[in-house]
Parts: sequence; structure tokens; C-alpha cells
Amino acid sequence: NISSVKENVDNEYRRLGQNTEQKFNYLYEEWLAIEHDLLRERGLWGFDEPDPLAKYKLDFIE
Repeated sequence: NISSVKENVDNEYRRLGQNTEQKFNYLYEEWLAIEHDLLRERGLWGFDEPDPLAKYKLDFIE
């Protein structure tokens, strides 16, 4: 009886660790995507220097 309780606790602890690792990996990938969107050219924070190879020109509103 005690061994089955210990086995159940061990299984729950292992599953909690796996779930935590999966959530961390998911959130890390999400943050990388958000960071990429914010820092890309013409993104919210964009580059400090414009790309000299860019073929567009900003209008007066931008």
C-alpha cells in the first residue's frame, strides 16, 4: 500500500516536471517570435540604422 502511494507521488512529480518543461519551451518559443516581430525592420522598435539595401521610401505620415 505504501509502495503504491510512493509510486503515485513519484509519477505525479515526474509529470509535473515534464509539464513545467513543456510550458517553459512553449513560452520561450513564443517570446522569441514576439521579440523577432518587435525588432525586425519596420517593427515597433526596429533597427537603429536603416537597411541600406531597402527599396522603399517612407511617406510623410510615417
